[in-house]
Amino acid sequence: MKIMRERETEILKILIAEKKVTVKELAVRLYSSEPSVRRSLAELERQGYLRRTHGGAVFTADSAGSKIPFALREYENLREKEIMAEEAAKLLSDNSLIMLDGSSSSLKLVPYIAGKRNVRVLTNGLSALVELDRFGVPAISTGGSLIPTLRTLSGQDALNTISCYNADIAFFSCRGLTETGEATDISVEEDVVRRAMMLRAKKRVLLCAHEKIGKTYYHRLCSADELTAIISDRPLPSSVAELTGSPN
Repeated sequence: MKIMRERETEILKILIAEKKVTVKELAVRLYSSEPSVRRSLAELERQGYLRRTHGGAVFTADSAGSKIPFALREYENLREKEIMAEEAAKLLSDNSLIMLDGSSSSLKLVPYIAGKRNVRVLTNGLSALVELDRFGVPAISTGGSLIPTLRTLSGQDALNTISCYNADIAFFSCRGLTETGEATDISVEEDVVRRAMMLRAKKRVLLCAHEKIGKTYYHRLCSADELTAIISDRPLPSSVAELTGSPN
């Protein structure tokens, strides 16, 4: 059973990064037989992570939703996240308090934050706390209740901590952004924390990969006109960019 789980994890990593793959290719890359790969794909499809096709499988983030563990989500849209982090870093400054949500997009900012002087970071992300410590950046945890698969903290304790701080800038992500500028998500608990950060920050920056634009999910996070900037890896639709003054 352990071997089966390991193989399925590796398959999911590949699919998250590449979006589609063939059984033959997976068998070669994982040193497994094609029947074994097909069984793993069937199990992952049963769990809602992918859709099997003739001779392979396609990863669909929408169907998997919040079920994807954070450790695997880090493999999703890697290049896009790096581009956004590089652009977002231009908004960082010395002598500041920065708020980061627990998203994998915000996590990419840590190396850039480490290059600034006299900064502190408040975050609800466990992975962010570990990475900030690795780079020697003073960090403050929001505390709160753990969401295990997302490796984030939420709840009233987290909100109480956030309310005690005045931040210079907050960075956060979302699951979808409509072409009229509505940021939406599937985690109500995380959105409540993000809203609290927005209220305590002078500048509010949304990190949103281009593939999320045009998608809508059931929980509304905010509107573009509540934000200082929206940063994406590609130009934003003009209808959205005009609301924040972000480049299009």
